[in-house]
Amino acid sequence: MIVAILSREPDATEFANRIQAAPRCCTSALVIVEAAMRLSSKLGVDPVVVDKHIQALLAEADITIAPMDAETASLA
Repeated sequence: MIVAILSREPDATEFANRIQAAPRCCTSALVIVEAAMRLSSKLGVDPVVVDKHIQALLAEADITIAPMDAETASLA
């Protein structure tokens, strides 16, 4: 969803509406890293700039980052 929203893919509005309608949203650090790498490649933008946009989206949508311990990481 992060990639779709920030790269303005056709389904971006639908994803944004779902996030807005949800009582709470969370994601993982792994998802953020993958989104940053994908957006940086896709848009040809420096990863630092991409990260600023991702952090702004997370803050605006009140999306929290779920903690990841070793057990969770091994499941990923």
